[in-house]
Amino acid sequence: MPPADRDAMEEFLIYIKLLIGVLGHKLLEDVTTSSKKNDEHNTFTATTQDNQVVSMTRNLELFLSVSGLKASALQTDEGIVVLEGSEAAKDIKPSLHRGYRELREKLIKNETLVLEGNKYVFKKNTLFDTATPAAAVIVGYSITGPQTWKNKDEKSLKDIEQELLKKQNSSH
Repeated sequence: MPPADRDAMEEFLIYIKLLIGVLGHKLLEDVTTSSKKNDEHNTFTATTQDNQVVSMTRNLELFLSVSGLKASALQTDEGIVVLEGSEAAKDIKPSLHRGYRELREKLIKNETLVLEGNKYVFKKNTLFDTATPAAAVIVGYSITGPQTWKNKDEKSLKDIEQELLKKQNSSH
């Protein structure tokens, strides 16, 4: 393709991405956006259980360590992205919600989760709407995601959100 045509196509693609993004869809964007590890200016909003909106650092690194399983994720403006290489329990408990059970089975069927020894391993980055389904799929039973996912300082996602909410309320 001639360079002029390629440039015109790339410009057109930029406008398509912009329009789709304005409509609230990120179809042409990567699941994990590239960011600098300590970029505090890169923020997004999160809604707490009582529907209050707080700002958070985009791509907040989170970790889950339960029953010998280790998983890592990024909290993004789209949800929580469980990262490739994260571990998940081999067996599930009866308490696992049916919807999470079906999601887990789908991930196994499409080989996103692959059995390696006595646990499953994520073979690609996987986006979940919120922290709870991500945690439940990983551990194989009902669990509260915001209390289970923690940052590198062992602070839970719930505590991080509450601190940000307090900061936001005190600045108004």
